[in-house]
Amino acid sequence: MRRIFIIDDCEDDCEALARTLKAQGVDQIRCFHELPDLAALEMDEHGLVILDLILGNHTDGLKVLEQMSALGLTKTPIFLVSGVMSNLLQVAESYGRARGLTIVGSVEKPVCPSEIARILPLR
Repeated sequence: MRRIFIIDDCEDDCEALARTLKAQGVDQIRCFHELPDLAALEMDEHGLVILDLILGNHTDGLKVLEQMSALGLTKTPIFLVSGVMSNLLQVAESYGRARGLTIVGSVEKPVCPSEIARILPLR
């Protein structure tokens, strides 16, 4: 099974998403409640990053996308989530793609199991 990285400042949301992924058969999940050292993570095209766009006071998802692009993580699939308006998600998708990133989709929170089932084949 491939690794899935969840970056979400809301611990409850992150853990709920991890439980949903585990119920769908995913066994390698890492949750981060603040921005991890992206360079130290072993991200590649076989993994998946689930990224919340609003990360509290630390940073925001757009900055994470910038960092991923600067690190050359262009083949790592990224799925965006947010509790904000869907038009912001669309802007973030375009922003990431313009930086050469592999944005595989987005959804508003709360993320339901059917949305997880939809993105799992993309790993």
